[in-house]
Amino acid sequence: MKIQLTTFFFTLLCFALIAQTPSIKNSPPLSPSEPEEAGMSSERLSKIDGMFKNAITANQIPGAVALIARNGKIIFYKSYGMADNQSKKAMEKETIFRIASQS
Repeated sequence: MKIQLTTFFFTLLCFALIAQTPSIKNSPPLSPSEPEEAGMSSERLSKIDGMFKNAITANQIPGAVALIARNGKIIFYKSYGMADNQSKKAMEKETIFRIASQS
């Protein structure tokens, strides 16, 4: 019974991996663009700065990275605050986030 269950989950995992492959191969890489070229407003996107800065000042979050893309174009990409408060390491766009269980 244990071998059958393991085989079932392995097969399920394989199907999940195969299902994702075509979308990865057909998706072009994102490229930077001006918000207006993608039908967005620079003025409205600039309000995101205040939202993150207020959350950091209120100690709700230590830092964040925000990326907004539309129609394959990156129209907003910024980092805010600290990646590590103890070592005073600033958040960078390429900072890797370790995410544990979210349930």
